[in-house]
Amino acid sequence: MKKESVPLKNVLLKTLGEVKSARYLKGLDFVYIDSSDIYQGALSSLLNGNTEKTIKCIIFGLDLDRENLSILHLARTMLFSLSEDFHDGKGDIYRQKYNNDLNKGLEQLSEKFKKCKKSLEELDEKIELKSKEIEIAKKNFFTYFFKRTRLNSELNSLEAQRVNIMSEIGLIEQEIEDISNLVKIEDYIKILSLILEVCIFPSRFSWALSKS
Repeated sequence: MKKESVPLKNVLLKTLGEVKSARYLKGLDFVYIDSSDIYQGALSSLLNGNTEKTIKCIIFGLDLDRENLSILHLARTMLFSLSEDFHDGKGDIYRQKYNNDLNKGLEQLSEKFKKCKKSLEELDEKIELKSKEIEIAKKNFFTYFFKRTRLNSELNSLEAQRVNIMSEIGLIEQEIEDISNLVKIEDYIKILSLILEVCIFPSRFSWALSKS
């Protein structure tokens, strides 16, 4: 009698929780007869750049047939490739920068972004007021003659500050984009690592065989 395999779906549900695992546990959106069909579906999804759907196929395929070596090889290959992508995307550097918590890093960047946007709004108001002050001063030649150097210097200083803030906002936006992508990759790596661990060391997850 064939030994019962540890269900990957059970492991993912209990390890990741309902919210995080939900998108991987819903049924596949194509008809299949056996795990070979699911493998082909996984390859098709991978070629279309849909990593999440590919992992979903791997989960369903291995739960259907734990001995499908093609699917196992695909999982290993993806894990290696994603690990390289994480490294090339400076994932290790960002981890070190944000104490191994990229999500916390995103929160910090989001707060920093909000503060910069607020500073920019306040600066725009000051620039507008200073520009109006200059326009009013221009109406009196003698007044403007004595004030223009100071007024223009103050306006130039405000505009320079605006350039600096805009530059900082641009850097923050780029870092948010980079880390958001790395968070996705990190999640994929964790799930694929878990899948392979269940397949290689099933005894560690014998608790997932429980029907309760």
